[in-house]
Amino acid sequence: MITVTVHIPVKPQHAADFISHMHALAPVVRAEQGCLTYNLYTDPYRPDMLFMYEEWQDMDALRAHLEQPHMNEHRRTTKDWLAGDVTLHTTRSTPVTL
Repeated sequence: MITVTVHIPVKPQHAADFISHMHALAPVVRAEQGCLTYNLYTDPYRPDMLFMYEEWQDMDALRAHLEQPHMNEHRRTTKDWLAGDVTLHTTRSTPVTL
């Protein structure tokens, strides 16, 4: 499994726009082959910082996701809403049963 965490700094005046956009995008992404989890989180202390948590079946599924036309459109739509660089951290992981 591939785990992806994404930190997304947004301009405060565009946080609601970004979240609304993600409400429309998330079902499309979740329907992609290999998508296990695709969730957006807010920070109650920093409304200008959003976080994505994603799980993908494998690296091929993640690569295919990043090349989807709707993801290219997503990047074009949201680029002016960003307050800085988006940081992405990817790990190959195995769940531990607790």
